[in-house]
Amino acid sequence: MSRDSLNIDVYHKGVFSPNPFVYFYPHKVPVMGLDVCNMDFMEFKTYLQKLINNRCRDMYYCLKNQSLVDGLRELRDEDDYVRFLDVGFDDDDNQISIYIDDYHEPLLDWIEEEKLKNGTVVLKHMKMMWTRYCRMIYRWTMKLMMRTFNGLKLLILFLSQKNLIPERGIEEEASDKVKKHPIHDPNQKWDTMMPELGMKFSDRDDLKHMLTNYAVSKGYSLWYEKNEATTLLVRCSKNEKGKPSCPFRLWGSPMNKENSFQINSLIDKHNCARQQILGCLVTYKWIGKMLIADILERPKFSYRKMEEVVRKDYGLKVSLGQCRNAKYFALDEISGNLGICRGELLTAVGRDANNQMYPLAWAVVPVENKETWMWFIDLLLEDIDTLQSVM
Repeated sequence: MSRDSLNIDVYHKGVFSPNPFVYFYPHKVPVMGLDVCNMDFMEFKTYLQKLINNRCRDMYYCLKNQSLVDGLRELRDEDDYVRFLDVGFDDDDNQISIYIDDYHEPLLDWIEEEKLKNGTVVLKHMKMMWTRYCRMIYRWTMKLMMRTFNGLKLLILFLSQKNLIPERGIEEEASDKVKKHPIHDPNQKWDTMMPELGMKFSDRDDLKHMLTNYAVSKGYSLWYEKNEATTLLVRCSKNEKGKPSCPFRLWGSPMNKENSFQINSLIDKHNCARQQILGCLVTYKWIGKMLIADILERPKFSYRKMEEVVRKDYGLKVSLGQCRNAKYFALDEISGNLGICRGELLTAVGRDANNQMYPLAWAVVPVENKETWMWFIDLLLEDIDTLQSVM
């Protein structure tokens, strides 16, 4: 390979996520033997945009043999481009990776936060190791001094004064340190539901219903930047250009070993004002679920009354069309839904000269009761009398 050429792996269409800092579901495009020394920064950027058929808004490269947290560097001007080439030509393989961020995330801030968090974890680990060491010394000394009762009394007194004897059992303390992810309770009061990092849900719809309750109770204008079967990316508020204007960010995806949906990344911070119109977040299904008890008690609940209740109890402005669909949905939840096979079939049969049965008439009615049978029999008798008069 020429000394002026690089092998570049271009990663794009993925999503960066903090805590931990990872790059989800990227597309990889390998470029072999690219003559980068005869390009300036803008020519190189134009080449990448044509390669991936998309705008390269934010570009980064990673130092060799390092993780993204330790080795990710910006690539935004000529100076960065020179440093990028130095890293690429640092050894004989001339190999380097480039990462494209399509969502303009504050990646370097996330990395700094994670490094600070990792430093705290190291301190906690050192403290835990010191505690284990003290306990090991305690056990060894206990065995050594077990033969002498007086020595044992002195040892226990000494260790108690130094607070080296745990108040609870060692196994119990270790079990408390096992990290357990919270599980969403759908029976929880709707206005107390809050998203938590690592929280598990039965499915994606369960997570979306919780987010709607959370947004309505707090007045947050949440919206779905990605709403797919395996991906849920939620933002809050938009500016005039349609970009996120609030720090809130939630990323959810299915769990690998469990049949559940989990919040993988969460920035639960807001700087937006309370809203009364929450757009597509509040659907007719959500309205129907929230008013199902009222509709069950009052089947003739009018659409305008439903609109008034939603505005009064939940502080939302909804349309009459949403209320109509919500009532249909709630009635289906209460009475059940037969899909395309709705109604009841009424039939009348007779016997011929061979004592064989054959159908005389049939009708489809909404429900089988006294009124529908009377209607059917009256029409049948009327037709039979007409036939007899003709014959």
